[in-house]
Amino acid sequence: MCSFIETYSNLEIILVNDGSTDTSLLICNEFCELDTRIRCINQKNAGVSVARNNGKKNATGKYIIFVDSDDTLQSDMIQCLYEDILKSDSEISVCGINEYSENNTHIVNKIWSGQIEYLDKEMALESLLLGGKIKSGAWNKLFLYDLIRDLDFTVGKRMNEDKYFCFHAIMRSKSIVYRNNGLYNYIYHDESVAHSRFDDRWFDAVFFADKMHKECYVQSEKLEKIARSNYITTMFYVLMLMHKSELRKLYEDEWKKYILTIKALPIYDIREYISYKRRIAIYLMKISTKLFEGFIDVFM
Repeated sequence: MCSFIETYSNLEIILVNDGSTDTSLLICNEFCELDTRIRCINQKNAGVSVARNNGKKNATGKYIIFVDSDDTLQSDMIQCLYEDILKSDSEISVCGINEYSENNTHIVNKIWSGQIEYLDKEMALESLLLGGKIKSGAWNKLFLYDLIRDLDFTVGKRMNEDKYFCFHAIMRSKSIVYRNNGLYNYIYHDESVAHSRFDDRWFDAVFFADKMHKECYVQSEKLEKIARSNYITTMFYVLMLMHKSELRKLYEDEWKKYILTIKALPIYDIREYISYKRRIAIYLMKISTKLFEGFIDVFM
């Protein structure tokens, strides 16, 4: 934090202690004593969405960024995003992400071009929904505060609540600027790795994918197709995880619901957005669930 503070001076930093029982609050208070730009909010344990909402509500700046507690920023991240948003007159400024394991090892070594790209709302939504350069996390983005002043993170959900927040922020925007530089350092923990295993948090991902599809339905034909592909592939991925998990038998209702939903949704007009293997698996699913399960066992 110290190097970051020294690099960019015109800011406020709001630390939210989400009911930690260790020395987190003490550390936060020590930072507040070291620098008057730092403030601390202490709340009862209520989860990341409540913490973000409280931090946002208490912010006083024209722009705002969210940072997860264990992640780090490159020393020039705020300055770069701020300059980009001013030069482009955009409402959201986005940068690339460096991915690290807990032992500080690069998971993916990327070559960054430094290129600046300008996206309109539809281009940014397409990128977000299809897993492109606009990632789902709220933490590598600088937002115009007025854009999200009355937009909160959904409370009570445990997966993809930040994707849904970014979805609505982009919906409200006119333009987004993207810098192809890895300026945010994301740390993968056991909880992050758990996202490749099944548990009931995945139902939240399907919940949000469904909502985004319904909201894109009234926007444009292209966005509806993209959101439908996101909805289908999210359900497909959850079904695949469920099939390989011993927990599946506890959630037969969800299994049947997702199967029926995918069968009812057309994919002939969104083939370009769904991988070849997944299209084959979905076609087999429409014929027989057993064929679908067998295909997953052998090929996925």
